Amino acid sequence: MQVKGNLGKRCRVMGPAMIAALLCVVSHGVVLAQDNVVPATANAGAVPATGAGEFKPDHSFWLYDGEQKIRLLETRATIGAKGGILTAYGASVHAYAIFSDEGPSSPTRSTNRMPSFGDVMVPDSRRVGEAVQLVKLEVEKGHRQIQVGKSGAFSGAQTGIPDAARIPLVFDEGRAVTYAGRTFMIYKFKPASALAPGEYAVVMGGSHYLDFGID
Repeated sequence: MQVKGNLGKRCRVMGPAMIAALLCVVSHGVVLAQDNVVPATANAGAVPATGAGEFKPDHSFWLYDGEQKIRLLETRATIGAKGGILTAYGASVHAYAIFSDEGPSSPTRSTNRMPSFGDVMVPDSRRVGEAVQLVKLEVEKGHRQIQVGKSGAFSGAQTGIPDAARIPLVFDEGRAVTYAGRTFMIYKFKPASALAPGEYAVVMGGSHYLDFGID
């Protein structure tokens, strides 16, 4: 497997060690992606400053369920790779972010199929759709997971969540604020259509997962 660019310099691929190489690519790719994400915390929620001067985020992030709001918290995910018996012959290997702490379902639940979310603070130089995603998680062998990369002997390594797992989102127009001497945009968002029952996560910065379930 060949890895190109800066990631290739960090991830030395020796022989058929495709799983180790893919994990290296995914891990370093996440680090590079985080360089452009909001400073402070992963959930990057925000409230208006109480007085004049710079905006002050409170680092909370919420799921709005009608008149009720539910705070979403970041859950720990570990990166693992899976390949079949043909991996040594060039078959694809897939990397997953695995949620192992809370079992097959999130303790944070809602019955609202059309919740909204906010606030998220994104540098004005980035597209919010690249920095924030809503994804449907797979449930397998007592835990939840989401694919975050794949590789093959001929296709090379690719990082990112598959389009099939991403939920289309509608963002509001956003508003500009200044934080830490930089300009950011603050957004709220909602799914473009009703969510099916299942397990979900809001993904920020490529590696921060705020999980919840829809009943």
